[in-house]
Amino acid sequence: MKSAFIFLFFALLATTTWAETVMIDFSQQGYANAQEVTTLTVEGVTVTFDKGSNLNSPKYYDYGTAVRVYGGGTFTVSSSAIISAIEIIYSGPNYNLAHGGTAGTVDTGTYTENGATGIWTGGTSTITFTVGGSAGHCRIQKIVVDSCCDFIVDGIAYNCTSNNTIAVTRGGNYASTLTIPSSVRFSGTTYLVTSIGRYAFYGCSGLSSVTIPNSVTSIGKSAFWDCSGLTEICSKIVDVSNVTLGSDVFKNVATSSCKLKVPGGSAVAYRNADQWKSFSNIVESLYSSGTIGDLNLDNVVNGEDVNIIVGQIIRQTRYNDDDGAADLNGDGVVNGIDLHLMINIILGIY
Repeated sequence: MKSAFIFLFFALLATTTWAETVMIDFSQQGYANAQEVTTLTVEGVTVTFDKGSNLNSPKYYDYGTAVRVYGGGTFTVSSSAIISAIEIIYSGPNYNLAHGGTAGTVDTGTYTENGATGIWTGGTSTITFTVGGSAGHCRIQKIVVDSCCDFIVDGIAYNCTSNNTIAVTRGGNYASTLTIPSSVRFSGTTYLVTSIGRYAFYGCSGLSSVTIPNSVTSIGKSAFWDCSGLTEICSKIVDVSNVTLGSDVFKNVATSSCKLKVPGGSAVAYRNADQWKSFSNIVESLYSSGTIGDLNLDNVVNGEDVNIIVGQIIRQTRYNDDDGAADLNGDGVVNGIDLHLMINIILGIY
């Protein structure tokens, strides 16, 4: 009986999924053309429509594949979880909340519009949007809802994405300098940080420097949108081709002046990579992987690391050695002693 219970427990654990994001696509709900829409619930997120001060009730139309909410009308997004961000996709730039002639409003949080996209950020379980003016209407095609974090460690908020992986998300204390760790231990479990979620740092204008670990394999849509105060991004990602980026990751970041520091030998790849290549100032730096002598962060000490340290010694390569990674003996200078020590590491003497 006990063994059967343990088997069931781990079977359930293996099938557990974590839903950081819920997307509601109104074209996929089976509505008839001109059908009145009142309430819809998808994966725990409920959207409630109301005509408000308008005579016309919200309706779904095939033309535009969207729900039309008329001036003065409202729609409320609610969830049992705390909502940290909502993306609203309209059928076009002329059919957002301001289509009624004046700007729309929200009853809590912060809302901005950019053409056919509206972004709300905050921290609550219920948000009501009101269409501006008394004439016209907005046309809502999709609503994408991000839930709040599962836990916070050292000021950084995380969502679980599997049994042992997590994503950085909204809800943390993101100001000034931020270093994202490669792994986090919480409540007895060690999690690998593999992604930065959608809108994770959206609007964090006070963030001046951020360090991204090599463990990250995906960065979500608009993750750094409106981080206008960023002056330096330190990416420890060795193989940038293995990282999936959502759209507009660095939108409104001052990429002409913000320094992008990357691992030694990877600058060319970054300069040719989508979105990363928008940075004008990409410089190579040496970082510590935690393994002494692993200067290119590939988790092994070999001839490639020897080439890097030789380049440092004779100054054929001028890396910014921010972590002191090439100073293997910690005496404040990179020289033949460090090269000798690296060779001993490779030979297994050290």
